[in-house]
Amino acid sequence: MSVFLFLLAGFFIFQNRISGTYKIFQLSTELTSLMSEGSDNYNLHISAGMRTADHLDTLNAYLSYKNNVHFTANVDYNKDKYIIHNNQDSTSVYVSKSNLLISGKNTSNGEFDIVKLVGSILSDYPDTDFIPSMSWSKRAGLSAWLFFKAGFKKQVINNQVYHVIILPEDSPLEGAELWLNDQQNDYFLNVKNEGQQIGLHISLTDTQAYEQLPLLETTKRINVNGKELNTAIYRGALRTGGLLLENMNPPKPDGIDRKWGKGMLTYVNNNRVLIAKGSHYEIGEAHGALLKEEIRKLVDAT
Repeated sequence: MSVFLFLLAGFFIFQNRISGTYKIFQLSTELTSLMSEGSDNYNLHISAGMRTADHLDTLNAYLSYKNNVHFTANVDYNKDKYIIHNNQDSTSVYVSKSNLLISGKNTSNGEFDIVKLVGSILSDYPDTDFIPSMSWSKRAGLSAWLFFKAGFKKQVINNQVYHVIILPEDSPLEGAELWLNDQQNDYFLNVKNEGQQIGLHISLTDTQAYEQLPLLETTKRINVNGKELNTAIYRGALRTGGLLLENMNPPKPDGIDRKWGKGMLTYVNNNRVLIAKGSHYEIGEAHGALLKEEIRKLVDAT
């Protein structure tokens, strides 16, 4: 009887910790499956803000995806608006800042599966590359680690109960708060580090995002190859997500010197320094080989 009372008391004492840990395991299981296999149909609302001492960036996006049928996105980034329409026949992108409509014929919308895109973003970042392919044992291990190391509490907002997990100091997102409400499919992530604050809010909605493309006489129109347009959108989104992750937790250089041909990538005071000599071709070859990932990201970001 005393053992039963002891276990019962322990359950009530650690109730938030137990339920929060289970929510993490459940969410990681669902996300791992979706990021590897994709999803056939969903509507998402994503909002984010990144504040520093003298600057604020904001993002508000409504996304709707149905496999082999359509993808639509209404995106407001600071004062600029972007509208994307994709169906089985074509892709169109409207950019408000330049009053420009870019269109291209295509036959696929596979690049627009946002859940799989998130998996690609996480796979490309050293501190999160394990997430999309986590096995059952790794998910259980992560949940157990959080059970002992993280902080847990419950908060009520607008009559909705959120499980709040405060990540430990030795995690990649030190001190970040993850808010979960799986009944409403509503999730928050709040991060503070080195003079900046980042907030991310993701929720599943029942309403399809749709806004008409502007058809004004003053709108400039460009027709391009549809496949290339889809690739550009995908890579741009991939880089945008990567930048958000890097702002949350800036990557740390490994400090390892590398050589290629007549070039060397070394470190001085934790700053990368590329030293190359030889012909223009040899210098360019060393530059491309030693900084290929950075060059790829620079191209994707432009």
